[in-house]
Amino acid sequence: MKYLLLGLLLLLPLTAFAFELEPYKNPEISAAQWQSYHEAIAAEFDGSRRVDEARKVEVFTDGEAGASVVFTMPGHAAHPAWVTRQLVAQDGGISMVVVGYFAGDRTAFRQLFAEYEKMAEETRKKFQQ
Repeated sequence: MKYLLLGLLLLLPLTAFAFELEPYKNPEISAAQWQSYHEAIAAEFDGSRRVDEARKVEVFTDGEAGASVVFTMPGHAAHPAWVTRQLVAQDGGISMVVVGYFAGDRTAFRQLFAEYEKMAEETRKKFQQ
């Protein structure tokens, strides 16, 4: 199974990215910047939108770039915030880059980001096996 997943991921054009991975210099942004980026991603990737009401997040996926953007929804402690994960070719293998931005509570954002960084680390370990 892991070899099938690895094979499929190798077929992805890992250098292409249809939206900016890091649109802002600093992770702390304004609510207007969050809204602007959310609107741009929603317009481009609306067909991939998945909502998790229990976790208060919505996820947009760009399968060609091996990336997903997770936006918090109202009611999430870190809202407004987002975390982007993208698969990248690195040192002859595959790794995952995680970036995030917030206009809400810093502590809640750190917890959210730590969740996704942990998932990314688990993914990295799978590719190293």
